[in-house]
Amino acid sequence: MLAPQVKGGNLVASSYAVKDYMTEEILCVGVNDTIGHLMNIFLERDVSRAFVVDEKDRIIGVVTMTDVLRRLVRKKAVWKWRPLSDMVVTRAMTRGPLLSCEPGSSISEACRLMTERQVSGLLVLNRDEPMGVFTKTDAARFYAEHPAGHSTREALSEAVRVSPVTSIARAADLMLSKGVKCLCVTEGDELVGVVGLRTLVFLEKRSKVSVVDTSMGRISDELGSLKVSEAMDREVTTASLDGELAEAARAMVETGYSGLPVLDSRGNLAGMVTKTGVVRVLGGV
Repeated sequence: MLAPQVKGGNLVASSYAVKDYMTEEILCVGVNDTIGHLMNIFLERDVSRAFVVDEKDRIIGVVTMTDVLRRLVRKKAVWKWRPLSDMVVTRAMTRGPLLSCEPGSSISEACRLMTERQVSGLLVLNRDEPMGVFTKTDAARFYAEHPAGHSTREALSEAVRVSPVTSIARAADLMLSKGVKCLCVTEGDELVGVVGLRTLVFLEKRSKVSVVDTSMGRISDELGSLKVSEAMDREVTTASLDGELAEAARAMVETGYSGLPVLDSRGNLAGMVTKTGVVRVLGGV
């Protein structure tokens, strides 16, 4: 599916093609690969998506880190995993046809499509042949290199807050229900940390706890009682409310965070700036 023509939006982004900033490597997994194998790829390659190919190497779907979190978290349970060794990636993937654009599509067009369809990446196709993938990270990298005078305020979104004593299970539910990849940890009005999607997905690897396999899935009371304070990042990179959006975009690319807490002139938490916000600005949506 090709992106619609953008009316308005970022003029610089309209003059650059997706092929100039897309990621050429397309990471793929097979239909019989497990989510455990997929998570190892995510961890080793520092990526958050992989495409699923069938026996004829045709792309039939995509699975993201958010999809993995959705499968890891079980509703009406404290904190529960299905056995990763038994679950194939097709159980978590989004099936095709996938949203795509052409290599010659403008970055503004691609960003508009991602915003309107609420996706974090587009497959880049040249006459149905996969050429690469264009993601929100690629868009943020573009804006960091081609600032257009926007302030952080123009891309601001609401900060989803949790307290240090919030359970990890509750934090994961909030992340999924609110459609965000980063939560702000606050004590009163003070920002004390952040907890991100990647932290939650790989929490079991970081936490040296025992997990018991059952017929219903993998359950750990220790993880169920784990608090945000035990997993959050305490060293927080922040953005200024009236600062340059390009600076925030650059910080997100360099740190790997999908969003940064935004502080006002008094040092109070004003919201979040995310790669999604940068994409929205580039698409003129």
